[in-house]
Amino acid sequence: MESPQTESNIIQPGKPELISTGYCHAVLRWSISDLKTNNIQYFELQYREFKGRKRGNWESVQTGSNQNEYKLQVLKPSTEYEFRVGAVFCQFHKESFECQDGSIQFTVIDLKGGTDYEFKVAAIVNGETVAFSEASQKICTKLSLARTIQLDAKQLIDRGPPQRFKLPVL
Repeated sequence: MESPQTESNIIQPGKPELISTGYCHAVLRWSISDLKTNNIQYFELQYREFKGRKRGNWESVQTGSNQNEYKLQVLKPSTEYEFRVGAVFCQFHKESFECQDGSIQFTVIDLKGGTDYEFKVAAIVNGETVAFSEASQKICTKLSLARTIQLDAKQLIDRGPPQRFKLPVL
């Protein structure tokens, strides 16, 4: 049996694209035009945080299915991230890969609001990374509701405790 890791069969999912984001989550989707979905056990989504000009270490989550959309819910508010994703195939996968047009979506949650993120997709065969997708554009989570209110609040009286604020109507 020929391994799917041979040069002619390198699999690289499409670059993750942001569908939606919240203060601690992101929904991502990627294409799988060169993959046959029923041969994929699940996808592994990797993400890392941008810290100024530095990038953090890659963290991984398994999607648990071969769907091309995922909601990642472990991100910090107001934080930038980069993402990539890989396909994990069945252990007894045969050598042939049929072409299928389609896309995959993945939701990332618990992102930091107001933070930029980038995402990548990677192909993983028999537990080994074969190829990663191109990195996503920076994706930034939204500010948390509490932080949004705090930024919009106006202090009414500055004569010591208790302080009084005018809060925005949402």
